[in-house]
Amino acid sequence: MPKETEIITKMLAHITGECNAINSEKAYDAMIDECYSFKSVGGPFEYMSPSRVLAECMPTDYRCGLVDYVDSQSDCWVEIGGEHYETHAVDEAKEEFIDELRAELTKLESSYEGTDVTDTDELNRLERELDDKKAEIEACEDHSF
Repeated sequence: MPKETEIITKMLAHITGECNAINSEKAYDAMIDECYSFKSVGGPFEYMSPSRVLAECMPTDYRCGLVDYVDSQSDCWVEIGGEHYETHAVDEAKEEFIDELRAELTKLESSYEGTDVTDTDELNRLERELDDKKAEIEACEDHSF
């Protein structure tokens, strides 16, 4: 696996570990139940859940509506690994991960500055590590969802 792919995989794991997945069906049900009511019908129907009625009586319409609802949330939600997460939470977790990489880079730079100039093998190793860490940071910054 190329290094870029590895760091993106680590970043996505960090994000999914830090953020709570959204249950899109529950969010859709809540939206339907908020918009519609059987209270005006009265009787035994007054307390029925519109989302449940739609899901049980018209399952195809329910699923199509769910897909449309999820699509309409594309500005608010990000999909990672088949799960949806709030965009602002994903952005915060991504930035937190990148900040950790930057801290590692700073630590490496400090090591580099303290290295004996005559030890070229060590200098070359540190330069490679610095370049690798910079590439990881860039890959994470450039990754879009």
